[in-house]
This record gives sequence, C-alpha cells and structure tokens, in this order.
Amino acid sequence: MAAYRVPRCRSGQGDRIRYLCLLLLTAALTYSITLFKGGFRKSYEAMLIHRQLSATPTYSVFGSLCYEALHEDVRFTPELVSQVERWRTERPAPPARTEAPRRNVVVILAESFESWVLEREAAGIEITPCLNRLLREEHTLYAPYVLTQVKGGRSIDAQLLLTAGLLPIENGCYSARYPYSAYPSLVKAFKQAHPDARACLFTPDKKIMWNQMIVARQFGYDTLLHRDSFRKGTLTGHGNHKRLADGEFFAQCLEKLAEPGLVPQDGSAPLYLQYITYSGHHPFVLPEPLRRVDFPHNWPERLRNYLITANYTDHAIGAFIDSLRQRPTFDDTMIVITGDHEGLVSERAFLTADDAGRGLVSEGRFTPLIVLNAPVAIRYGEVIGQVDLYPTLLDLLGLEDYYWQGLGRSILRDDAPRAAADPQLTIVGDTTHLQPAEARRLLSAWELSDRMIRSDYFRHTGQEE
Repeated sequence: MAAYRVPRCRSGQGDRIRYLCLLLLTAALTYSITLFKGGFRKSYEAMLIHRQLSATPTYSVFGSLCYEALHEDVRFTPELVSQVERWRTERPAPPARTEAPRRNVVVILAESFESWVLEREAAGIEITPCLNRLLREEHTLYAPYVLTQVKGGRSIDAQLLLTAGLLPIENGCYSARYPYSAYPSLVKAFKQAHPDARACLFTPDKKIMWNQMIVARQFGYDTLLHRDSFRKGTLTGHGNHKRLADGEFFAQCLEKLAEPGLVPQDGSAPLYLQYITYSGHHPFVLPEPLRRVDFPHNWPERLRNYLITANYTDHAIGAFIDSLRQRPTFDDTMIVITGDHEGLVSERAFLTADDAGRGLVSEGRFTPLIVLNAPVAIRYGEVIGQVDLYPTLLDLLGLEDYYWQGLGRSILRDDAPRAAADPQLTIVGDTTHLQPAEARRLLSAWELSDRMIRSDYFRHTGQEE
C-alpha cells in the first residue's frame, strides 16, 4: 500500500513575519478598495441599500461589528430638533370630513397581500370576491398603490410605518436594536382622544418574534394576544414557521372578544383592535382542505399558490367582517385593511415575464389601503408610501391634535402625495410633476427617521415618557 506523509509545519520567526506581512497587505488592499468606493461605511451601506444583500459575508463578522460601532454614534442634538420641527410645521389645514370620526378602529395587516389581486380575474376566476364587494360599498376609501417601504424587519417594519409614521432604520430592525426607544403611535393618539379606550393586538405569531411583546407595549397596546393565547388548529406556513390559519385565527379572535375581561361587552369603551394574519407568508402553500379555487397547472407554481392563498385570505377577512357586522357597534367602527408588505419579491421579474403572469402580476411592489366605514370615501389613484398611511388614518379618525403627525403626507390634504421613495431611494409614482423640494423631502425622510429612532428622539424631547 502506498502511503503519503504530510510534512510537519514548523513555526518560526520567518513564518510569523510572512504572516504579518500578508495580513498588512490584505488590510492595505481592503482599505484602498473601500476608500476608492467612498470609504468603508459608504461601501457597506451601498451593499445593504442598493443591492439588498447581507454585507457580513463580504466584510466578515468583524467588519459588520465595525460598521455597527460606527453607526451607533447617533446623538440627540438641537439641530435634529430643528429639522424635525421644520418638518412638522409644513402642513396644510386638516380636511373637512363628511361624517364624524368613528369611535372604534379595527386594523387588519394581511401578510404579503398585494393590491393587483383585487378586482381581477385569473383563468375566469374572481380572485378576491369578498374584498371586491367591500370596495363597492358607499363608505369605502380605497388606495391601490401603496408602495411598500419595509426593510430588514419586514412585517414588524410595517407596524412601525403604519402605527408610528416612521420609516425603517438603515440597517437591521428597529424592534431588535431599539425596542425600548419611545415611539408615538396611532394607538396613543386614539387613547388621548378617548381616555377610556382599550387597545388590543392579535397575532398568531410568537410574542418574542421581532420583540413583538415589547413593541406592542411601546406602541401603547393594553393587551397582546399571541400564539400561546390561541388553541391549536389548522396551520399554514412552511417548516418550523407554521402558524394558525387565517380563518381559524379570526374565528378565535371573535371568541376572545366575547370573553369577559378583555374588553367591555356593552360597547361603552372605544376599541382599537389590530389583527395580523399569517397564511399569506412565503412560499404561500396552503393545506389542501383550505384551498377554495385552483388555476391551470401549467402556470408557474408560485403564481398558482399565491393566487390560491390570496383567495383564501380574502374569504377569511370577508367572513370576519360579516361577523363584525352583527355587533351593535359596527356602524361606529372604521375598518382598515392593508398588506404588511409585498409578497413576490425576487420572483416578480420572472412572473411578470411569464405568459400566465404578464398583464396580471404587477411590476410594482404595491399593497392596498382599504378603509370601510370611512368618514371620507374616495378612490385615490396616485402612488403613496406606507409611511403615508399613518397621517391619513389620523385625519380619518379626527386626531389632528396629536403632537406627532408622521413623516408622510395624508391623502386627504392639499399636499397629498403622488409619489414615494422606496428603500433603495428610488422615487416611484408621478415624477413628472414632482417638485425638487418634494423629491428632496421624500428622500431625506429616510435618514431623518433613522436618526430619530436611533437617538431616541421622542424620549429626549419629553414627548414620550
């Protein structure tokens, strides 16, 4: 038998010198390359923002830690206060509502729900018959072009955008890095106007996911009902991330509302209730018993699954709203339905180019805003950002006196947005009539929001204790 002997490595002074020289040469090359690109921080952020990649494989864990250390130096300064105050004062008068604001609010954040499925058919099948029926009601506000602006936190970023009127931080997730920062919110604004109000958040997810338990408290919710609050039932999702199916989730939520102790049963206290669905989570695979429709099997599997899931979520929401109609407080309840973010992400280009998806799947990353029992019923056909939902809902609820009106613009005011800036700092929408000052405002809002969150702006100003 042939044998091969591996020579033993001998460490000596020469080996150590060669190693140090190689280390210094590598460091010098890395420094030169990143300096040529504008410096380490700009190079790192370009990878995060423009290519939507994780920079750790390129710059190593040590490089990521260095970036975090550089990025942590965000201080609360008088200049930041002045910048925010200028932002707050540049607002036109509130709109005139045709009806009084509602005393109760129901918010539904539908997982990965995009607006192109609404009012559409595929293979002769109406995709969302329940929501389509709601869109035709007299007191419905509908904005189909809400540009998704979530980043690393995805669903929890959507809660920040809608509930606090702030944009996600540049790197990472606010709820993981700054969970204990002070945040304004729709919930707090509602409770300021209605001191006896109760606010509850319902989610089939774990309470520790993205620090949901902490965030719910910071946003002002009185109660969080999470995965452990519900009975086990039919699950949707993938692998270890399966959660309660939307239909069963809503049914159990109704049971919770009927239990004594959670909310007053006589309707005496105003309610702010938010529900977060899960069945629409990627890769959109539903158990066979939950599938209500089917589409041609020669279509791309991802497209078929997305349409089947959208149809299921549509019926789950429709049944839930039908149940709410039976409550005596329904006429005084405003119902907000929106998607937490886009669902197709990297698959969009393939599906829009495919014969089945061309002309059906939207090339843009839009979710809908549907408001039932809205005191102002309009169809808004321009592009807005998710950050614009917060001030719009403040206006609909008559909460214009709340100190924080958000970084967006209400679609009910004279300066209503017709464009929005996505996380890659690309402006989407009507850029033809966009004034330079407005374009700068859309872009600068991202950095301003990042500085506000990371400096704990609202606690330093004493507005949130």
